[in-house]
Amino acid sequence: IGWVSTYSEHARIPHLAPYSFFTEIGRGDCPMVCFSAYRSNWGEDGKKDAQLDSEGTGCFAVNMVTKDLAVSMNYTSAPLTRAESEFEVSSLNERKGQFVDSPTVEESQVVLECKYLKTVNIGNFSTVVGRVVGGRLNRSAITNGQLNPDRLKLIGRMGYTDEYAVVEKKNARTFADFNCPAKVVDERLSYSSKAQSRVILKAHRRFSL
Repeated sequence: IGWVSTYSEHARIPHLAPYSFFTEIGRGDCPMVCFSAYRSNWGEDGKKDAQLDSEGTGCFAVNMVTKDLAVSMNYTSAPLTRAESEFEVSSLNERKGQFVDSPTVEESQVVLECKYLKTVNIGNFSTVVGRVVGGRLNRSAITNGQLNPDRLKLIGRMGYTDEYAVVEKKNARTFADFNCPAKVVDERLSYSSKAQSRVILKAHRRFSL
């Protein structure tokens, strides 16, 4: 899940929203991520805050969602006005980015700070692309120089609106039904988490621990 945080261009209102269509699209010398936002129309009013803010300020941050933040993440999907902040609704703490002028979620264990590169419009979706220029990692989530998904318990969006996958232990996937407040139902299936442990830690050196 791409939990994208931004400042509005002029009023500098801190915005925060989860995006299921999120992924990394580049590593090595040019680590990049993108998120895709639905547009209700082709005017400026049809843009989501994250897209509008990223294009206006030239940056955004992606905060990784862990199991303990699932309910808070759910609150930040509320349909607020541009003048309102999801940080206040969710009672999350705002922390200023170190490398870009974007807010970040202080409670998040992994944060990617990104410079806005471009927006690709296809149909009613706008894909926002950013280059990762730095970030923040919780030292306790690192084992032998790599992110340890067993400690992080990151969650990802599944096929339906109330289904999320949680990496809780090696070779296990937990399917959880998060409502607000969350009610968790576990069903474990075998799966390899080795690839997720490599993530972007080795792709860029500008991370604070």
